[in-house]
Amino acid sequence: LKIQPRGSSAIHFPKLISALDLSGDDAITSIRDHPIYDSALQGVIVVKELLDQHPGILDNAHGQLKKMAEEYGIDFNTAKATFDEDLYGGEEESASRITEEYNLESLQLEIIGQEFHLLAKSADMDKQNLRTTIVDIRQDSIIKPYIKKLVRIERVAEVRAFTGFSRIDSSKTEIQADLDGGLDWVPGVKVFGEGIFFQIDPEKLELWKQENALELSNRLKAVRFAYNHHPLGERLKSSSEPDFVLLHTLSHIFISQLAFEAGYSANALRERIYAFPEVSGYGILVYTAESDSEGSLGGLQELGKIDKFEKIFIKSINSSSWCSSDPVCRESEGVGVQALNR
Repeated sequence: LKIQPRGSSAIHFPKLISALDLSGDDAITSIRDHPIYDSALQGVIVVKELLDQHPGILDNAHGQLKKMAEEYGIDFNTAKATFDEDLYGGEEESASRITEEYNLESLQLEIIGQEFHLLAKSADMDKQNLRTTIVDIRQDSIIKPYIKKLVRIERVAEVRAFTGFSRIDSSKTEIQADLDGGLDWVPGVKVFGEGIFFQIDPEKLELWKQENALELSNRLKAVRFAYNHHPLGERLKSSSEPDFVLLHTLSHIFISQLAFEAGYSANALRERIYAFPEVSGYGILVYTAESDSEGSLGGLQELGKIDKFEKIFIKSINSSSWCSSDPVCRESEGVGVQALNR
């Protein structure tokens, strides 16, 4: 037995998987909600085994689908593909996706990659759950050589699913969210918010790594040792590589400055780190997505305008040049959970 204080964080290590809701296709969402669509789909599912002998059943359903597609102004082939996906992506496929062996870490990484690909697109977006505006960075801006792209996220939706938890030691066997193991779903929540996304120029980052290779190797030696000897780092979707450490550090000092400048509590601001060296993709999303009203009134994305963003960004860099805990901070070999931080 081990005694723990009642308020100890070691009592409960939650395991979450989260994703920005990037679907946003209003027409497809609406047509799925249409009562005639659901009725036609269920009517075909009931007799699915007889479709080979009675193709007219499917033709009749497609006829109803075509009328609905015309009503909603969408391409019939797109609507038909959605119908076929719902028809043939049945219970067996759903059950196979939810297994104990399913690698949630890989799924989370795949989700992060899709998010970065979408946010790094060179166009504004106006979807149901994602509304973005690309910010023009002036040629004479001091941040122009370092920031490849700046985007104001005026609206974003995030879905978080709770898959399980562990106690005392995060590497121990995970306890499933469904204690009885009889359900094929996990609890989740969908929240809305706003944010700022900025993409780092990959050439500048690579140059920084080359020019400081020896210093980085020495500085990150302790971090790599802690990371390689404890699974928590990987479970936190982190990395001991210099590019990730740079982005994570930059994200935190930027969040601290945002909280100071705009009056947000640091706990209300969340981050998503996009570090994909294999495709020279580096970016940071700072956003708020909570069930309460903090950060949902436009205040955060407003700071993404170039004049305000530039000032906050430069201030955050300048503030990071010293630490109020020095010399203790500077001399430390590792702090935080499992000494994963310098």
